[in-house]
Amino acid sequence: VVPQNSSHSNAIFGKTSSGTCEGVVCLVLQGLQDLVADARFQDWLFLFGTTIVSEELPTEDEYDCLFYNFGMLYKGYDPATQTHHGKRFIIPK
Repeated sequence: VVPQNSSHSNAIFGKTSSGTCEGVVCLVLQGLQDLVADARFQDWLFLFGTTIVSEELPTEDEYDCLFYNFGMLYKGYDPATQTHHGKRFIIPK
């Protein structure tokens, strides 16, 4: 559960203003990107399943949460000749 005093995008994806990953979800997404960054996977498409994330809403009810459910889709690429741009997608469910 994401604490209610965090900002929405930083709490869910954990990126700092400089773009560095800090949150758990961001680190998982970065790890998956690093996994597909291999020349042998440049023609592969990966669907790594779904992720469910919850965010505590600022109410008195401790069980009042907002849930996110999304799939993680990546296209493999050769980091020597390409970047990750246009190769990673989050699919909301």
